[in-house]
Amino acid sequence: MDSPPLLLENISPRGHWLQVKLEGLSAETIGVRVVARRGNQIWTRMTFAGSGYLSQDTQQLHFGFSKQDRLDDLTIYWRHRKPQIIPAPPLDRLRIVKARQAIKE
Repeated sequence: MDSPPLLLENISPRGHWLQVKLEGLSAETIGVRVVARRGNQIWTRMTFAGSGYLSQDTQQLHFGFSKQDRLDDLTIYWRHRKPQIIPAPPLDRLRIVKARQAIKE
């Protein structure tokens, strides 16, 4: 507290990424699993309601792929709906997916 402020700079090599924002009612977007796949490599993220007392987690998921420059597919496992498969999604951008556009079981 008594020291001067520091400004940190991230000098890590840049890689490819994808953010997936799930839009809909909380009941539709909490507990959703999103899986990115390329060949045998799989990246998984899941939405949560809150990770602490009086907290709310974001419904925007971030995937980091390093040097991978493309994906085979992105699968969204909605609660109470059929899985939604997005073939070969473009990387290095935000992808907004609406729960209402997923097919109900």
